[in-house]
Amino acid sequence: MINISLISIHIKKSPLSMPLAAGILKTSLSLNREIKGDTDISIIDHYITDDFTQIAENIISKKTDIAGFSLYIWNTEIVMKAAALLKKINPDIIIVIGGAEASSRPDFYCDNKDMDYVVTGEGEEIFCELIISILHKKPLSEKKLKSGNSTDLDKAVSPFLSGNLDLKRYSGVIWELTRGCPYKCDFCFESYEKDGIRSISQDRIEKELELFEKEKINQVFVLDPTFNHNRERTMKILKMISKKAPGIHFTFEIKAELLDKETARLFGETHCGLQIGLQSSSSNILSKINRKFDPALFKNKISMLNKYNVIFGFDLIYGLPYDNYDNFKESIDYAIDLQPNHIDVFPLSIFSGTKLSDNAVRAGIICSTKPPYNIISSSSYPEDQIKKSEILKNAIDLFYNKGTAVSWFFLIIKSLKLLPSEILEEFGKALVLHGKDDYSYDRIIEFQIDFIKKLCKANNKERYFNVIKNIILYYSFLSKSLYIGYEYTNDDNDIKNKKISLCRGTYLFYLDYDIDDLLKIGTLTLEAFLKQVKKKKTNAVVYNNNGIVLTLMLDNKWFDVMHAIKKNKMSLSDLSNEYPAINSNELKDFMNFMASENILYFRI
Repeated sequence: MINISLISIHIKKSPLSMPLAAGILKTSLSLNREIKGDTDISIIDHYITDDFTQIAENIISKKTDIAGFSLYIWNTEIVMKAAALLKKINPDIIIVIGGAEASSRPDFYCDNKDMDYVVTGEGEEIFCELIISILHKKPLSEKKLKSGNSTDLDKAVSPFLSGNLDLKRYSGVIWELTRGCPYKCDFCFESYEKDGIRSISQDRIEKELELFEKEKINQVFVLDPTFNHNRERTMKILKMISKKAPGIHFTFEIKAELLDKETARLFGETHCGLQIGLQSSSSNILSKINRKFDPALFKNKISMLNKYNVIFGFDLIYGLPYDNYDNFKESIDYAIDLQPNHIDVFPLSIFSGTKLSDNAVRAGIICSTKPPYNIISSSSYPEDQIKKSEILKNAIDLFYNKGTAVSWFFLIIKSLKLLPSEILEEFGKALVLHGKDDYSYDRIIEFQIDFIKKLCKANNKERYFNVIKNIILYYSFLSKSLYIGYEYTNDDNDIKNKKISLCRGTYLFYLDYDIDDLLKIGTLTLEAFLKQVKKKKTNAVVYNNNGIVLTLMLDNKWFDVMHAIKKNKMSLSDLSNEYPAINSNELKDFMNFMASENILYFRI
């Protein structure tokens, strides 16, 4: 009997920190006839914030004979340290690495004395061969083990259905539906030495969906790099999701150019978000990395998503061959004009084994030799511009993404007659001057409002600021309520002796305008709004009712009652004593209505 530990070191604890690769390997090992019964297989989760000595000690405590690490750019350093310590503690332990980083630089890791075997490509079959050879005490002569990348997905057993991945341990699921990518982008390792796409059967997908729903999974991240590569298959899966798991949130990576009205409509009917690889808005730049791009076609396809209220985001890369800072800003302006929910910006990374790594010298690209191999400079993108791009990247992340600015950013752009990149550049400068901060959501909103105030003043539009401030506050509470989620704990209407509290996702705040008037902005310009609409102090309640965020306006009497509940968690009797002028039946009816809306709840 040999003990095998399969170790995943994640970036952080999140719905994405599921050890899918380890689960797949454990399933393959546990079903192999030559291995079954002769191994004890453990899946170990750690995070890059953990100390490498803690990781090594945990592996040793399992009496591990073979330690298999999934190696990625984010965990390389800590894996190397843990492996070195493992060998120091127990020189006989066999250390095997696999994963994307091991596949991209196998020779480099083979030169590391602490590595016994380096697995490249898909690991199921080759890892089984390695374990069989060890069991038979016939170690393989080669240190580098190259997979044929030919795993038969029709025959592969699900790590979820087999029970080798315990769904109760994780807050989300990483879901693999296909392997391979139909595109050959120069910067990407996904399709390196691979041709075609292999798909998991519809029958297995349906059974996994039923299991996810049964286990009350909240979030599923679909691993496929181009989920919508096959229109008919995409439509079948989306319809299956709507039928089998309508309450689960899915994240898909798609190619916008493949969209049509029907698939856009189905995405709109699915509880999901889409991630779309834009990378750049320059057809010329993208053509140099083997990507075709038609800005007008792309815009038309994205308009379908907006028509069906689909949440989507873009990926952008700065530092591409022959790109420059001005082109990067143009890409930002193009992207924001399409109103994505978020924009994820990355510096160019040069991965060994990709076509871009072969052409990097020709483009004058200098990159870091350590993971994540980020660009330092190129012949068209000097180092000072790379640093400016990083500042702009941070500004987008804080202002647009974490600050949930998509709901009101167009208002700023149109009112101040500035380009998005110009506003974000100024915000980036403010970030640098401000220095480090904890940047909680509330702090970001404060920072945004202060920045907008200064921006309005600098552009002689101070009269607009108060209205903009009210819009930002309103949408920030909507976003908070949506993010925090809802709760429902009211089992009956007998509230006499129960304490009353605000539900999670309920927020009380003041505005200077009626909410219905504020929502006219868009059809009205700010100038017209200021001329036509008068100020009206408004008591607002934003709340989350079963996942739908709603708004309620209250008069002063009931708003005071709500504030008293928020502050003191009072019972109905307490409230009657506190507000004797309010009829007790009227008070009880109000409490029951607010409870029915999931605005507040009763607790013994």
